[in-house]
Parts: sequence; structure tokens; C-alpha cells
Amino acid sequence: MVYAELISAFEQRGKSQLWPEEACAIYNPGGKVEVGRELWVDYYFWGSTTRLPYRITELEPDFKLSYAAREGHPFVGGATIYIHPHTHGSELEWEGSYKPRSFSLAPFFFRWVFEDKFFGRLKANLNRSYKPKA
Repeated sequence: MVYAELISAFEQRGKSQLWPEEACAIYNPGGKVEVGRELWVDYYFWGSTTRLPYRITELEPDFKLSYAAREGHPFVGGATIYIHPHTHGSELEWEGSYKPRSFSLAPFFFRWVFEDKFFGRLKANLNRSYKPKA
């Protein structure tokens, strides 16, 4: 169920209850989630929007989705999202590594957007939508 919500966020904006679109939203012009698919993420901060390019690099249904920053992104790197099934639900693990292409204020922006806005709201959405059943 968590994996399906994650894929929904990568397919079409506004489709996933899990994805914190008030922090950032995915723009996927083809709507397909597949290896090699190029997409963009719109990041919202201080009243403006920054669109950055990514590519899906690996996909294992119900388990893993990996993506990497493309040319034009201020960072080199990417991330992998794992869904680990458990008896009473799933564990979401997000592992990423990024390095700035050159000196910029981008690391501060990403720390603020991801640690505070994105992951904080993602956790709240998970807790609200996927409460453990007794």
C-alpha cells in the first residue's frame, strides 16, 4: 500500500495522499514510472518555485525506487527509497547522497526543504494515513 502511494506521487501530481506536495511536487510529463524516465521536481520555498531535473535509475516493484539528479541540477547524486514489509505494515527507508556541483547556497536550501518541510510532512502523512491496526 505504501509502495502504491509512492508510485502514485511519481505518476501524477495530487494523486498520492502520502506525498507532501506543499513542500515539493513531481512533474512527470509521460506519467509512467519506469527506468530511464526523466522527470522534474518543483520545490516550493519563500514564495517561489525551483524546478530540478531527475531520472529514475532503478525500479523493483513493491520494494525499491532509485533516482538520480540530471544535468542542470545543483547537485550530483541521487537517492533510493526502500519499502520493507513487516507483519503489521511497512517501513519506509529513504537513502540519498548528494554533492554540490560548485559552491552555492543550495545545501542550506535542501537541508531546510528536506529535513524540515518534506520529511517532517511525509512522516505526518504516514502517521495520519497508515496508523497501525490493533
